[in-house]
Amino acid sequence: SKPDTSGGSIEVGETTIEAAKRELHEETGLISLPSSSSDNDDDRQQQLKWYEDAPFSTTDSIHYNEESKKEVTFHYMIAHVFAEAYMTDSLQQQQTLPKLVADDDALDATWWSVQDIQKGIEEKKVTKSVLRVIDRAELLYKAGFLKTT
Repeated sequence: SKPDTSGGSIEVGETTIEAAKRELHEETGLISLPSSSSDNDDDRQQQLKWYEDAPFSTTDSIHYNEESKKEVTFHYMIAHVFAEAYMTDSLQQQQTLPKLVADDDALDATWWSVQDIQKGIEEKKVTKSVLRVIDRAELLYKAGFLKTT
């Protein structure tokens, strides 16, 4: 199986951002905690800051019949949302990426660098569009269009 980003279906009445938060938590264990939360007993605060306005981009995923290559068998849209993730360790005075724990339908959960993604594309394990979405997010973030809370 190919590596993939977290995702899933939206439940009735759920916003896109709410669905993204739920799916990310179900598949990786990541949760959003306010920086002042006292629920953590190990002096580390996990942070997920979300751009909450709306998805910043969408992608069509159109799949054709294997034999005819013309008949569409299914078509869905992927809504891309943006969040910043890091952990603050008050004992070491540094920020690190939070630990991921594969759960739900995820076989594995790991952080990928841009270099890892590029290598995955070269090995045909990762779709080219993943890097385009990340590049778009980075440009929008650096330009100040993806303010997180």
